[in-house]
Parts: sequence; structure tokens; C-alpha cells
Amino acid sequence: MYGMYGTITDDGKVLATPLTPMELMQRALEAGNLELVERMMALQERVEAGAARKAFSAAMCAAQAEMRPISQDAANPQTRSRYASFAQLDRALRPIYSAHGFSLSYDTAEGAPENCVRVVCYVAAHGHERTHHIDMPADGKGARGHDVMTKTHATMSAVTYARRGLLKMIFNVAEGADLDDDGNAAGRIFAGVNVNEANRALDHSIVGLISAEQVQTITAALQVREMPTERLLNWIRAAYRGLTVNEIAEIPQNIFQECLDKVRNAGDPQ
Repeated sequence: MYGMYGTITDDGKVLATPLTPMELMQRALEAGNLELVERMMALQERVEAGAARKAFSAAMCAAQAEMRPISQDAANPQTRSRYASFAQLDRALRPIYSAHGFSLSYDTAEGAPENCVRVVCYVAAHGHERTHHIDMPADGKGARGHDVMTKTHATMSAVTYARRGLLKMIFNVAEGADLDDDGNAAGRIFAGVNVNEANRALDHSIVGLISAEQVQTITAALQVREMPTERLLNWIRAAYRGLTVNEIAEIPQNIFQECLDKVRNAGDPQ
């Protein structure tokens, strides 16, 4: 209960009116009661914190109501599976959560198990902040236990995967690969694209991706020709519109030889 003070009406009645913590603190300050001032300050902080938590939860509920499953734009050559990249998630979610007052910031922290990196996400909105973290392996090992990248590369890769996982967990977002939308997603992806080109891209996504050995073969050929990887990827995107290829490991199996020939027969490096 807050303190009370009386208000005398015109007919002589006394009405009891509750004092807010701030009003009690002001009166205690005027009376020189520092102990009461400290108690009222702590009470005021609890009241404001409670209001901030309620506002945070309401905003989270509203933001999640606007979010939809995210389409998968990247592939994992090790597991032969597709997933929504962090960039894809960020493009879809940032406008929504920002509009509801949320800000996200990432950092690393101590306490992760050996060969792991702990990535922390601070989620703030309306005066309230929550902290989430995830420990991600960063040993540079592939699915078969072999070294596939340097420690530096492994750490940055782990951070990216952790940010992706945290973003999905915080806003309870699903990926849309298994959703049946009557072909609407495919229609959006290939809007304005020649039908034959769209079919070619879909065919490549079905056959699977090149193997780790084939990745090494193309990488070695690029090095021999001193040809930038991005030059090859740009050629693939241009030749197969609608096909998303962001790295060599995402090249479809049935155009491996064509890509390899393209590299080996390339002219002088550009």
C-alpha cells in the first residue's frame, strides 16, 4: 500500500487519496527522512521495472503475430539440407521487430565449453532487456570429424550460426521448407523469370549438391587459373536464374562438370 493523504471537500468530507512512490519520496525528502527516501526509490524502480516487463511482453506478442515462416535460401553440403541464412532471417524480421521497439545486439562471453564459442544476444525494448545465449562448436571439424576450416574461420562460422539460431529462438520463428502454400512461394521466387529457366533451377535444387571432393576440385582449378570464386558464382547465377548459389559448396551436382570446364577453359583472369 502506498501512503495516503486527505482532501477536504466543500461539504467538509475527507477523501483519502493514495500517494504514489514519487510523492511519498518527495514528502520524505522534505522531512529529511533519508531511509524512507531510499525505500521509496527502490519501490519506484520496481514499479517502473514491472511496467517495462509488461510493455516488453506485449510488444513481443505483437511482433510475433506479424512474423511468418522464413523461406530457406542456403544449403548445407555436409548434411545435404537447406536452411534460412542469417541474412535471410534478418531481412524478414528486422523491419518487424524494429517497428515494435526492439533492438538486438550480439557479443561473445566467457563460460563456453572447450572448442565452443558462447554468443550472447541482448534484446531490449521499452526499458526492459533480456539476455539470451547459445554455445556453438568452433573446432573446425566437418560432419565426418575431419578438419575443414581454420580456427579463425571456424569461430566466425560458429558466431554466424549462433546469431541465426538465437534470432529464430528469440522470436519463435520457423523456416518454411515444409509448408504447403499451393506453390505461392515458388511463384514469388520465379516471378518475371522465363519458365524454362525456372524449371532448370528447380531441377538443380532437387538433384543435390556437389561433394566435398568436388568442392576441392573446383577450388584447386580456381587457384590454378587465379580466378576469383565470385566470378564463377556470378556466371552460375546468370546462367541459371532463380538458383541461389553463395559459395562453391552450394553448386548443384548436375552442373559440376560444366562449372569445372568453365573454370579450366576460362581466359586470362579478370
